[in-house]
Amino acid sequence: MHLPRQFPVNEDPGYPYGDAAGRRIWWENAKRSTRRGRRVAMSVAVGVTLLFGMLGMMSWWIQRTTSPGQLAQHLSSNMPMGNAHLGAEYYNIASAMVRGRGFSDPFIVESGATAWMPPLLVWIQAFFIWVFAGDRYWVMVAVVALKLTVLSIGVAAVVGQACRAQDAWRAFAVVLVYLLASFYASFAFTHDGWLILAGVTATAFGLVALDRRVAHGQVSFGTACGWGLLGGTVALSSPVAGFTWAVGTVICLVRRDPRRLLIAAAVSVLVVSPWAIRNRLVLGHWIPIKSNVYFELDQSLAVDDDGLLDWQAMSKHPYHAGAEQEAFVALGEIAYVDAKKLRFQDQLRENPWEFFARVKNRLLAITLLPIGFNEYQMPSLSLPLMWILYPVPIIAACVLSIRGRRLRPLQFWTIVVYITYLVPYIVCSYYPRYGFPLLILQMLLCFWLLQSITELMSRRSNSDWV
Repeated sequence: MHLPRQFPVNEDPGYPYGDAAGRRIWWENAKRSTRRGRRVAMSVAVGVTLLFGMLGMMSWWIQRTTSPGQLAQHLSSNMPMGNAHLGAEYYNIASAMVRGRGFSDPFIVESGATAWMPPLLVWIQAFFIWVFAGDRYWVMVAVVALKLTVLSIGVAAVVGQACRAQDAWRAFAVVLVYLLASFYASFAFTHDGWLILAGVTATAFGLVALDRRVAHGQVSFGTACGWGLLGGTVALSSPVAGFTWAVGTVICLVRRDPRRLLIAAAVSVLVVSPWAIRNRLVLGHWIPIKSNVYFELDQSLAVDDDGLLDWQAMSKHPYHAGAEQEAFVALGEIAYVDAKKLRFQDQLRENPWEFFARVKNRLLAITLLPIGFNEYQMPSLSLPLMWILYPVPIIAACVLSIRGRRLRPLQFWTIVVYITYLVPYIVCSYYPRYGFPLLILQMLLCFWLLQSITELMSRRSNSDWV
């Protein structure tokens, strides 16, 4: 049977209506295949994260089965390490809350009301202590489960973003290397890093969505309120994370939608206000989030010898029994911090250049080489990876910024959040665990750097053939 040319024949019976329909069907199949590939890659990344989390908990499970007495003795010590650490001061304050003493006693001894730590993680752990009747083992299991959930969502987001560039498996390799390099911090130690990581990562991805809505004029009153609620919650987990949210929000909204900026700022202040009012009523000072900023400034200038906190400096922390703890209990928290403030101000006036020299040390040590930090000198299987990966994020941020190509929204906001988060630590004080909340953003930056290198090599190869 002969058909006119305007009805092209396609011999494949799956395309009975011609080439145009065939192309549409092919395109739908390709999209379904891409979605399946994305789901598989994300599932594998999440599976590896959960597997590493199980390995990090393995020693605790073995102890619970084979030597429960030894496990109980370790958990009842002043500061259990590893996954049972639970942020030390955070756990002590949470335990005091459950005992009916309120938000107090960060250093084992009864020292009274405190604002030494941000409240959000304390409230979470106090809930778990109440639910599990003070059994630290099950509190640890619950916190580790939350931490693994946060990490799984983060690595899935990294791989999901890479799938859009058809490069999921390279992103998976980056995720795997970073998880191996940070295995102890990610899977064998619990502090506040996982909660701050959730806030910092949510801020970066949230700014992408907010920026898109601003560009299309779709930032409603409800959206602004929701964004402000996120900002207040993030601030209650960490003042530095709250500062990062505030800077990103101002950059995003100040020129294009200032009214929504005011709404978001007002809601975030309302979220934080009950905590600040409590501090004013109980401690007699307006303390927005935490009280010890001058302690950390003094520690980095007067106690440490180069501004890079190490074990020698941390041994003089009031958490440990000794003169500092005795002074903290005798003076009370506010008077103790005020004494540190006076000493810091005196040293700053006498030798301001020493302060700037230590800021310079922190700038170099945070971005390029982890000099001065004990954790990066102790024997570890992941130590070579840690040293290799350490300068990659800042190199990636510089390369992406100067390569002459417009940054994609997620790239731009990742760089803004990454740098903004580090600035207070460069100026004030830094300890290696403070960098853990940037883990997901570091993975993204490393992946984009590899992409840029591949594109450059591809262009050079093509130019050689021309």
